[in-house]
Amino acid sequence: MLILTEQATALIKAILDESEAGPEAGLRISGMAAGDGSASLEFSLAHSPLEGDEVVSDDGATVFLDGIAVAALSDK
Repeated sequence: MLILTEQATALIKAILDESEAGPEAGLRISGMAAGDGSASLEFSLAHSPLEGDEVVSDDGATVFLDGIAVAALSDK
């Protein structure tokens, strides 16, 4: 499970506060698996999680992760 540092929490909150994504919004991390077993990650703002997303929240900072991102960041 992804653990947000204090710095990451503050930065995500600031980004969400400045956006017009709404109160249920979060930073969405989605992944694309590569043929060599690695994954590339994409970051975007989302109004809400997609079905199947894992939601990580800490002190007002919310992150939505798809399955590939969860696997890639599971030890972070």
